[in-house]
Amino acid sequence: MKITNIELKTASTGNQYKAVTLDDGKKFNVFNNNSRYEEVAEGLEVAETDLEKDGKWWNFKDPQGTATKGGFKTTQIKEAQARKETSISKAQDRSELMWAKRSAMEIITHHPMYREINNEEDMERAFEKLVSFILNTQSGKDGNLQPF
Repeated sequence: MKITNIELKTASTGNQYKAVTLDDGKKFNVFNNNSRYEEVAEGLEVAETDLEKDGKWWNFKDPQGTATKGGFKTTQIKEAQARKETSISKAQDRSELMWAKRSAMEIITHHPMYREINNEEDMERAFEKLVSFILNTQSGKDGNLQPF
């Protein structure tokens, strides 16, 4: 069987592939992760054993064993892991800030040093200064030892 027509296409995953038509009308795909992708051209002789069926599609076998299956799922899993990592990082940052604010408010409320503050501006300034101090001390950014 000889290749008579090749169309370059893009899969839903963004990967390029060649949609190939043989002289007997049979069609198959060759994905760009196939080690023989570059050599597939019009006029190339293809044996029936060079093709494998994946569900309802025929694909060109890769002698090096590069799987054409699962590429989409693998991409989805990697994207989901990246999103999860980002979400966890953001949640940790929010949690750190929340605990710093809570601790600052508790100190301002109960520590005798802050009882003499009578106006809102001074209270706000003391609160912001204390939150900043707690965040910097906790992460060791100002050179102080971390609490644990």
